[in-house]
Amino acid sequence: MRDFYFPEWGVWSNQHAKRWEEAFVVGNGNVGAMLFGEPLQQHLILNAPDFFLKGNPMDTAPDLAPFLPEFRKRIQDDGYETAIIYFEEKATELGYPGLTMSDPIHPLLQIDWMYNDTMIKGDSYRRMTDFKKGVIINTFDDEKDQTFLSKTFINNQNES
Repeated sequence: MRDFYFPEWGVWSNQHAKRWEEAFVVGNGNVGAMLFGEPLQQHLILNAPDFFLKGNPMDTAPDLAPFLPEFRKRIQDDGYETAIIYFEEKATELGYPGLTMSDPIHPLLQIDWMYNDTMIKGDSYRRMTDFKKGVIINTFDDEKDQTFLSKTFINNQNES
């Protein structure tokens, strides 16, 4: 399998993402991509912040950093649930209105494609995300020993 490697900063799997929740993702803060689906039928969704339906102001989260040592101590002594309750109480005291739902997403673009007239050879399917390079790679070999490779790349360079 050419061009497949095990990334130093990333994740890989020999199982496909059945649902979008299992997708491998890449992004740069301005554009994001997720790739999922059966190896022979892939789905690519692109998104950008401008395509979220704005509804909830998310810039009102209080500064809870001063309470972090006590939060960690409560996790260790009493467990996560007690610590989370403590954190929520401190946030509320500082004016946090409570749990708010994130803005709903409206995808920028979805592309679906299929590989026809081919069968995956054995357990050759691999997928990975390299966080450092900003790339998702899916690859497999077919019964004729041909390598199929898809790369999804998001440029991580900031543009001004």
